[in-house]
Amino acid sequence: RVAQVTGEVEEALEVWARVVDMMRRAGPAAGTSATLQMSAALNRQAVALMSAGRPSEALPLAEQALRVWEGLMGKQNHDCKRFLANLASIMDALHRPREAQQYRNRAAVIQ
Repeated sequence: RVAQVTGEVEEALEVWARVVDMMRRAGPAAGTSATLQMSAALNRQAVALMSAGRPSEALPLAEQALRVWEGLMGKQNHDCKRFLANLASIMDALHRPREAQQYRNRAAVIQ
């Protein structure tokens, strides 16, 4: 069963990597909606990497996802909370509790 789950995670990572690559190639001309979708895809890819026990690989993707989302929607956007929660989990997995708490604190003030 572990091998099956590992294979499913790897397959999900490949799919999300292709999605992000296609959206990056489309560039700004694709519009705000596509850019937000790319941000969400980066976040999902980071979650899949965390599921695979690869937090150091998840970190830059999760950070980029948050930057893009906040840049378009603002730092107080409700959806930022899930990005911040994912980053807190990644920091916990990387044994960086101070940074994890900073992300939790940022999430806590978003309505």
